Amino acid sequence: MTDKSLTATAKKVASVRTFMWMDSIAKLQTIPALIDQVPCGQIAGLVVFDLPGRDCAAKASNRELTVGVIEYIDHIRKILLARPDTALALIVEPDSLPNLVTKDDLTTRQ
Repeated sequence: MTDKSLTATAKKVASVRTFMWMDSIAKLQTIPALIDQVPCGQIAGLVVFDLPGRDCAAKASNRELTVGVIEYIDHIRKILLARPDTALALIVEPDSLPNLVTKDDLTTRQ
C-alpha cells in the first residue's frame, strides 16, 4: 500500500483479535495454544461449530466428529477450566442448535 493512512488503518485492524472457528478435531487440539497466547486484557474468542449431529442430512455438514455433543463440549470445557485466568467468549454457531432440534429424528444421525 502506498497510502500511509491506509497502511496505518490496516495495521490497527491486523491487531484486532478474531474468533477461531472450532470446526474439526484438529482445531480442538489447538485451543490450548490459542488461549495461552492471549495477552492480558484481551479475550480469547471461540465459535463452537460442527456440533456432532448438527445436520447429518446435508452433505456439506457430514461429520468428521463421531463423538456425541456432550463429549465434544466436555472436551472444550476441560481445556477452558484449566485456564481460569483467561477471559473467554464462546459462541455456538447460530445454525447448530436449530438443526440439532429439527433434525433429531433423522435416520442419518444413527
